[in-house]
Amino acid sequence: MSGEKASFLARHWGRTKPDGRVELASDPAHKLVNPVLYRIEEAEACWRKVAAPVLWVAGAESKALEMLKLSNADLAVRKASFRQLTERMIADAGHMVHHDQPERLAAVIEEFLG
Repeated sequence: MSGEKASFLARHWGRTKPDGRVELASDPAHKLVNPVLYRIEEAEACWRKVAAPVLWVAGAESKALEMLKLSNADLAVRKASFRQLTERMIADAGHMVHHDQPERLAAVIEEFLG
C-alpha cells in the first residue's frame, strides 16, 4: 500500500490517542465472539437457496483462510453451495482488495454485472 493510501486510512479509520499514536477507530464489540451460534450447515443450506449469480472476489495475498483456520477443501465445499458462482482472484491484493487494488476490483465487478 502506498504511503498516500496508508495516510488516508489512518486519518479516516483511525483516532489519535493521547500519546500521539493512532489506533483503529472501530467498535470494540466487533472483536467479540458472536453470541449466536453459527452453524456452517445452516449457512450452506441458505447459500444453496441463492438463485442470483454470485461473484466471489479474493486477494491473492489474503491470509483470511489461515486466520479462519479454513482449509482449501472446506472453502471448496462452501463455494460449491452457490448455484452460479463466478470466482476472481486479484493479484497484489490481500484481504482488503478494495484498498489494495480498487481499480482492478471495480473492473471485475463491472465485468460481472455487464
